[in-house]
Amino acid sequence: MRMPALLVLVTWAAILPLPALHSQFTTLWSIGVENDDPQELGGETWPQNNLPGNATVRDNDYYFAGTYGIGTVAITEPATQFERVLSTTNHTQRIHFNLNAGQATPTARIRLHFNQVWGGWWQAATSTQGPGYGNHSLQVKLNGSLIGTKLFTTRGEMLVEANAGTFTPVAGENVLEITRVTASPSSPDGSIQFDYLQLELHPTALQDADGDGLPRWWEEDHGFDDQNAADAGYDPDQDLLTNSEEFARKTLPETPTRTVTV
Repeated sequence: MRMPALLVLVTWAAILPLPALHSQFTTLWSIGVENDDPQELGGETWPQNNLPGNATVRDNDYYFAGTYGIGTVAITEPATQFERVLSTTNHTQRIHFNLNAGQATPTARIRLHFNQVWGGWWQAATSTQGPGYGNHSLQVKLNGSLIGTKLFTTRGEMLVEANAGTFTPVAGENVLEITRVTASPSSPDGSIQFDYLQLELHPTALQDADGDGLPRWWEEDHGFDDQNAADAGYDPDQDLLTNSEEFARKTLPETPTRTVTV
């Protein structure tokens, strides 16, 4: 039996307590169902509205429960009020959410994952649908700072990871902004639709408890111990690169990155 849309489609994690040692990434919120079908979300409305938008109607500003400049939002907006379309005339979607002091730390790292589907574009000269998926250049900002870009030419997902310092986490209102760039290289008069979005946060990710030069999030991601400085010198994939070297090169310590000829 299908559950009510709000329970299935929108989740908002409770405000976390102060971070504990070795805390992992925690899902702050998610919107939609990862099923390549965006129709559980709201359709497009016109025109593009300015900040701060409205927490009671479908527009370009979507609010989770919390306290904001517009006042207190007691209940997270239903998923049907999240506008799923980014287009040339309706190019930006903003998501408003709260962090507490234990989450908005200078050692925080975020992970944003979303899927986009159903892309297309319109040829004005011939008044016909353009061939193919079209080009769609997306930009992601958090609290006004650019944290990710990607050009899509087919349906697919985007993963954005960013450290505090590249953006400023705020104890209170935070705004995640996703924009379809209207100029080149985006196709003219084009659009894509969101299928699913999820934001995770690790408030102590950038800490380095053992002082080995490897941040906590990297050690946790790859199964190492932030209390063991010796693991910086390990070479689990035996490619003659230590964990410290793999981290510096942005390669995977479980996968050999070069062939060694003896």
